[in-house]
Amino acid sequence: MSHPAPRPWPTKWVALAIAISLAAYTIFTLATLENRKTARQTHEPWAEAQARAEKVHRAETAGYKLITATTERPSDPAIMDEAISKFRASITPAPAGIPVEISILISPQPRLPDSINKIAAPATIASKDPCQILYTCQLPDDQKLLGDTSVYIKDNDIVIITHFNTLDGDLRARARETTVLLTIPGGVLTSGRTYTITLAARAESRRWTMLAH
Repeated sequence: MSHPAPRPWPTKWVALAIAISLAAYTIFTLATLENRKTARQTHEPWAEAQARAEKVHRAETAGYKLITATTERPSDPAIMDEAISKFRASITPAPAGIPVEISILISPQPRLPDSINKIAAPATIASKDPCQILYTCQLPDDQKLLGDTSVYIKDNDIVIITHFNTLDGDLRARARETTVLLTIPGGVLTSGRTYTITLAARAESRRWTMLAH
């Protein structure tokens, strides 16, 4: 006895199966490409090391010593008032932005804070000790996050450049003002020198002097 031939799938079910397969393939392909892109962006130690070496070389060619300072955001908001009462450096306004002789060495240009509102800095420091400086930055918007801070030293001049990264997507910082604790390693400064320190900001920088002994 012959069996009846199987009935073909209705056209609408065939079309639905094809659509689901194409959607799954598209999602898989996009996810794979995004993972590869993220991996390239977040894990390029050789490229980062090369860029750092080139940055240091440009600074040294211009006569500067480039130091990558340690930065952190203190969790205790009262630390600023305590530090100001302890440190006695006299802070004055300085021209806006990064000094031209340093700016031409940097590419791309860093995203500076709009202004520096408060600074607690020592007037004297033992050259062998780490130098800590506490300051508050006013940011241009709520999409900036503290990044690297570079310290350029040439003769008796020190320029501190605080860089802020842009947050991805819809992420927002909790406030447009942030407090930064910067630490310059011990042994970097020369005993017997009085340094003029400039903390760069987009609208108005800040400046003070400090004696290393």
